[in-house]
Amino acid sequence: MSHERDAREFLDRLLEMNSTRVHSDVVDRVQESRRQFEVEIRKILHEVSDIAEKAIKHARKARAEGTAAVDSAFPRLGVIESEIRALRARPGNSLSQCNNVRERL
Repeated sequence: MSHERDAREFLDRLLEMNSTRVHSDVVDRVQESRRQFEVEIRKILHEVSDIAEKAIKHARKARAEGTAAVDSAFPRLGVIESEIRALRARPGNSLSQCNNVRERL
């Protein structure tokens, strides 16, 4: 009988040790997976942040250049418009003279 009891106690201990080891392995794998997942999320968030910052810079630059370009074009376009109106108002002016002014646009 004592051999049977010893064998049961050994199997109980073995089962307990193995289940503890399996539990520990599962916890370690979950923690490692979580760490890798967090690293990936941080990397993606950093990339998204960089892309957003570049997009904002590009939009601000385009907006600033667009406003300046439009503002600087108004006086030039006004002069050209006046010249075209003056050419059209004169009798005997040909369409080619108007086209010369148009080419400067």
